[in-house]
Parts: sequence; C-alpha cells; structure tokens
Amino acid sequence: MKMSKINTNPKTNQVLSDSYIAKGTIGNTNLPGAAIAYFSLDISQQTKSVSGVIEVSQPITQSVIKINVVGAVKPSITKHGNSRIELIGEFVVSINPPASGTYLEYFTAYLDIDANWQGLGGFSYGKYEVNDVPISLQRKLNTA
Repeated sequence: MKMSKINTNPKTNQVLSDSYIAKGTIGNTNLPGAAIAYFSLDISQQTKSVSGVIEVSQPITQSVIKINVVGAVKPSITKHGNSRIELIGEFVVSINPPASGTYLEYFTAYLDIDANWQGLGGFSYGKYEVNDVPISLQRKLNTA
C-alpha cells in the first residue's frame, strides 16, 4: 500500500492542504428567467481533480435540480482564462402523471477561468444548454 506524504509547514508543523473549496455561479444572474448553476466545488491543486455539488435553478418550472459532480482541471488557452474545469454528473427525473417512473439525465459543465476565477462557462442538462455566460466566484476557502 502506497502512503501519500502529508505536507506540513516546517515552522508550525501545521498540515498544508493542496485543495480549496470554490462557491459561486455559472450564468447570467442579471437576466430574469435565466437558468443559473450554483456550484460548491472541492478542487485539488495537486491531482487537478474536482468534486462537488451543482444546483441548477429553473425559473420557468420554479424548481431546483441538485447534482453531484466530478471532474478535472485542465490547462486551457482561451481569451477567457488559462484553466478549464470540466464537470459531469447525473440526476434523477420523475415522469409527471398520468405516466409514472423515473430516468437518469446527464449534466455537463465547463468553466474557462483565470487565476482570479474570472471567465465564462456553460452547462447542459436534459434538453437545455447554456453557453458563454459569466462565472461569479462568491467565496474561496482553503481546506486546511
């Protein structure tokens, strides 16, 4: 079994975390009726892996979809940033009466961001697709 090395500050012996939590939105929050994806993501800088939760608000149906997501941080050279976060997940959809049942629907998202989390992104779920909308970072927390 391979043990991973725990990074510590040599002066304080405090554990140094290579990950952080980012919370924010993907979408045009100033546009009434727009679908908005609210994210809370745990991002590992060492492994470039991402996991977390996305909640998509659907103003037309006045419902919220909660999706567990996983993904990766990849280098990117775009006019919107130098990193791309790609996310995938699934959520359960219930069929409305008179029919009954459920099925799985896929969710994908991308965030093209710079070091300050400025950039554009998009997401798709079911038959809906939102592209090239602003990313807004509300909070970034270290997980030490």
